[in-house]
Amino acid sequence: MNNKCDFQILSVSNNSYVYLDSAATSLTPRCVTDKVGEYYNCYNANIHRGIHDWAEQATGEYEGVRPIVRKFI
Repeated sequence: MNNKCDFQILSVSNNSYVYLDSAATSLTPRCVTDKVGEYYNCYNANIHRGIHDWAEQATGEYEGVRPIVRKFI
């Protein structure tokens, strides 16, 4: 199993990194950084706090992930 491709920071240089997880910090998978970037660039708004398009989009994204997290847990 090779999960290094999931973490963009490990492909920054040609070095062969070995990452040992610690409580102080952890790597963030590319899918997470992509989604956070999408949020900040496309619909940066508080959830459940407005009726404008951005708030509706943010709320929809937030509520849409609940079943996924529920299934994961």
